[in-house]
Amino acid sequence: MSVVITKKGIKSISGATRPEIGKTYHYAVTSLYEGAVSSIGDNDISWVLYKKQASGEWKKVNGPVKKGRSVTYSFGQIAYGHEFLIEAYRYNPEVKAPPGLIVRPQQGPPRIVKAAILDAEGAVISGKAHYGQSVTLQVTTENMVGQELKMELWEEDMGKDSWVDSDDLLWRNARVRVEDASGIVSRKVSLSPTLRDKGGNWYEEGWEQEVYLSASLAGGTQVESPVQIVSLEAPKVAPVRR
Repeated sequence: MSVVITKKGIKSISGATRPEIGKTYHYAVTSLYEGAVSSIGDNDISWVLYKKQASGEWKKVNGPVKKGRSVTYSFGQIAYGHEFLIEAYRYNPEVKAPPGLIVRPQQGPPRIVKAAILDAEGAVISGKAHYGQSVTLQVTTENMVGQELKMELWEEDMGKDSWVDSDDLLWRNARVRVEDASGIVSRKVSLSPTLRDKGGNWYEEGWEQEVYLSASLAGGTQVESPVQIVSLEAPKVAPVRR
């Protein structure tokens, strides 16, 4: 005599199976097994996310446990090219689809998320940088793996009491390829006196420069281009303009 096991959990869920990187999507329970109680509360339903390994096995992605009949998921740039399994369950996940959903994140419109100037320790410079030190110019992107962007370092001068308009280009790399799955590109630059003098401005004691890191999509396509501003201490001895 065979024993029939009646399932009492979640039978199916719905949601995007090809979500775009960087966007938020809703996933919801759509049906229960016949043995389940229809009055299951939101706190009785848990959600779990798995990532497919090279071996073909599913490995649980660490993170807070989501609860309820409907939850949201979003996938960062590093998820591109990978396969995931989303499942809702009451007692124990079955680790398969159905009842779960196989999800393959896709690249959407290219976007530059942020630009930052980092010190030697990898921290964003919040105070003043100094001539003679090396910095890392870092740009974080979404949906741009395999594409190229342009990074530029500009300066603007500030006197003791007011700004002096300028549009001096200090450094440029016009063809930076986004290769890392994280979407982050970095370039090291030395804030040398030579770089300082490219601004073509004269300096006096008490002057400062503000350096702007900007980024844009190569080829002329306009996308969001954040800037990071860092004050640089003026040189002790001002170069003489001839």
